Amino acid sequence: MIDIMLLGKYSKAYTAAIEYIEEDSLEPDEDKQLCQGIVVPDYIRTSGGSSPDMVIVAVDTLAPDELKGFAYLFNVPRGSSNTQATGLSIDIICALPTAKGVGTLIMNEIKNYAKVMGIKVLVLKSLPGTITYYASRHGFVNIKDPDDNASFALCNNDLDSQREYYTKHTPVPNDKSSMNDYINYLVRENLIDADCINDPDKKDCAIESGFPMIWCAEK
Repeated sequence: MIDIMLLGKYSKAYTAAIEYIEEDSLEPDEDKQLCQGIVVPDYIRTSGGSSPDMVIVAVDTLAPDELKGFAYLFNVPRGSSNTQATGLSIDIICALPTAKGVGTLIMNEIKNYAKVMGIKVLVLKSLPGTITYYASRHGFVNIKDPDDNASFALCNNDLDSQREYYTKHTPVPNDKSSMNDYINYLVRENLIDADCINDPDKKDCAIESGFPMIWCAEK
């Protein structure tokens, strides 16, 4: 059985969880890493070292010393308290490949927490392979820039037309040729830096830039 735990900065387990996650990122076998080598260790350490406002961990009750997944959350605007935050930024969310369904459990817990706290907006930057997952499973919609306060105004409007547009027009990269189309699309929509077009490794450039998405609480 999987337990999902929300750890604030003053939780006794907060620091221990971040240390565990950083040590896990150095595991030589990427298949055993929580982030499976997709998120580089330097970024994981930088994010954890920035003191996330909330760390969410998934723990197997039969092996409580081992994490099955985690997420780092930052209040929006940055530096605001939990009661002042108007949004949450999901900086990293990872789960072991063998822990089926844990990513969804974590995401559902984040959305439930947001609703309880009166937070209206969740933002993240998706990897190319998870765009469809966040859109179809969790109701996220593509935006220009999750750090732009103007994007939050979207939650006061009808997102259906925007969701329909991106569902029809967003290419999902499955091979090298479609990756070129995908990069061109992201640049055309001003979602990532134009330098990615000439980057020798377009996939890494797309992953580093991320794909901005937003979720709005029900009115």
